[in-house]
Amino acid sequence: MIRRRFDEDTGVLAIGIRDLLAVGRYPDSLVGDGQAVDLQHRNRVHSGYQSRYCEEHDAAGEVSVSLTEKVGGHAFVISGRCDILDTGVEPPLVIEVKTVTSLPDMADPVRDHPDHLLQTAFYCRALASSPGLSRPRGRLVFLILDEHRPREAAFDLDVWSERVERLWRERLEEVASILDRELGWRRSQLAALPSFGFPYSDPRPGQTRMQKLASRAVERRSDLFVEAPTGIGKTAAALSGVLPHVVADDLTAFFLTAKGTQVRNVCMTVDRIVEAGLPLRAIVLTAREKICPRPREKCCEPETCPLARDYGSKIVSAGLIEKLIGMGRIYPDALLEAALDAGVCPFELSLDLSLYCDVVIGDYNYV
Repeated sequence: MIRRRFDEDTGVLAIGIRDLLAVGRYPDSLVGDGQAVDLQHRNRVHSGYQSRYCEEHDAAGEVSVSLTEKVGGHAFVISGRCDILDTGVEPPLVIEVKTVTSLPDMADPVRDHPDHLLQTAFYCRALASSPGLSRPRGRLVFLILDEHRPREAAFDLDVWSERVERLWRERLEEVASILDRELGWRRSQLAALPSFGFPYSDPRPGQTRMQKLASRAVERRSDLFVEAPTGIGKTAAALSGVLPHVVADDLTAFFLTAKGTQVRNVCMTVDRIVEAGLPLRAIVLTAREKICPRPREKCCEPETCPLARDYGSKIVSAGLIEKLIGMGRIYPDALLEAALDAGVCPFELSLDLSLYCDVVIGDYNYV
């Protein structure tokens, strides 16, 4: 969660370039390319190319860089490591290496591969501020994996163009907007925390003790095992003991259940806590096969499922994340309706939404 990287005392967001580019971004397709490649093989091919180039050209690999950008009243301290820096040519050359299973279309990198372009442009911008180093140029090298020796395809990028500059500023401003939204949410929670106590006026026997034990367990980072009769109100006691720490320390509470009836009880308790004045974002994770709106025999076939195509672009264009987290409590019926209206997979949407939630409710298997 981006707000956890932000230091409110200094106003600094410390973040890696890849994480920066991933904020508010989702995969455009849930369908794999059918050509899964072992990660170790990818790493071997990548490091092999890197080592050969550096040795042949007396270049440096894995060069650490950092750049501070002022945006939206915040300071973004962005860091990363460029694959190759070749200072033996003029201007210096920054090379970003990507392993792929097929050659991407590079007719318009700004349109088709903005993240690859911005990552390379970031390294060039960061290095341009280094003493004695003129403004570098950027190159993107694709290593195309097949059954034989990987093929190479290199593309020189115009990383200093006005289009790239505009794309970079838009990305920074978009991240700043998301950060401001999340900081605003956290401030509203912290403002409500001092007045939070117990969501019901008259605690039942045992509830107050259990609330204190749950609070102490989180505070001490210890385990707590409670055995108590049905009807004592364990759910309310546990949540009211844990949630003040969740809010104060910016944590996430996972409430795991065995039955659907228990999920309903948790949701009712969360509703009561919110009504008592503590703002919360909560989501129920429902098993993929239970929330899938397609016929059962078609479940989990992303290759033929229209809900798996254009997933990321549909989410962004419909403003789904903002809409649903704005509801606070994201329960299955509302989630399914919003997902179907946008034409996206409700299960994948629930996983993406869970990253923004204070309370995540689901079956034991989600641990």
